[in-house]
Amino acid sequence: MTDQFAGSSDAWERVRSEAEGAALGEHRAVYWPLTCYPPGKQRRVGVVGIVCLALSVALVNTSLWILTAFTAPFAVVCALGWLIAVRTDRRNAGVRLDLFAHGLVFTGPRVSLHVYRWDAVSVLEWIRDPTRNSLYYGRTWIYKLTAPGGRSVRIRGGMTEGGGIADVERWGPAILQAVTEAQLPGALAALEQGRTLEFGDLAVSRDALTAVGVPIPWTRIGDITYKGDDLVFKAVGSRRVLVKASVLRIPNRPLLEVLIRHLRDSTRQS
Repeated sequence: MTDQFAGSSDAWERVRSEAEGAALGEHRAVYWPLTCYPPGKQRRVGVVGIVCLALSVALVNTSLWILTAFTAPFAVVCALGWLIAVRTDRRNAGVRLDLFAHGLVFTGPRVSLHVYRWDAVSVLEWIRDPTRNSLYYGRTWIYKLTAPGGRSVRIRGGMTEGGGIADVERWGPAILQAVTEAQLPGALAALEQGRTLEFGDLAVSRDALTAVGVPIPWTRIGDITYKGDDLVFKAVGSRRVLVKASVLRIPNRPLLEVLIRHLRDSTRQS
């Protein structure tokens, strides 16, 4: 669906009105929810389920009744798959994610609108690889967006837990990059003024990185790496770990990384 076609719909008019009210600027992209099955495949799954059920009933009183051990379970699986797909797609009806030059509008279930600006939003990114009963259900991305007043919403990508917005590999990084670019100048200016900026469990200032209330001068911080879900800070010229912080609790993590490397490298050069 193109933006031109989206622009003629009532849903787009609501999104456009909210975006104009928040001065979000030019429309950049729209993303739609994933479906469990495309409509054509939904119909095929339903038809196969009905055929298998009919065969199961027809074979019960024949010499081939043993075949119902195969057709009946397959009919049940098809029926459950079809019902789950229809329920998920109905729940996601009207859901969309619109990205603009200066922010986004997320239309959630029941057509609830959520508007956020890049220069004011806090974003937490969670990536999960869930399993249930030893079965892998596919990777899920969750982005929690929080406005300055505390208003928040979660946007999902991936099929787990009832579906999410498609193309998360595109819109997820796009959100994080836009937030970093919008907030970096103000963050650098605040640091120059001697302010301390907090990012969850971590805080940065011109002089130090603070973790759990303990300041660590930038002259002591060397390599910055990841280990699992942890952001790891090592000592200069050593493998000794100075700080570990869970990335699941660091809002605007890409912005924090840019600031940390800037402050560390600036201290080394001076």
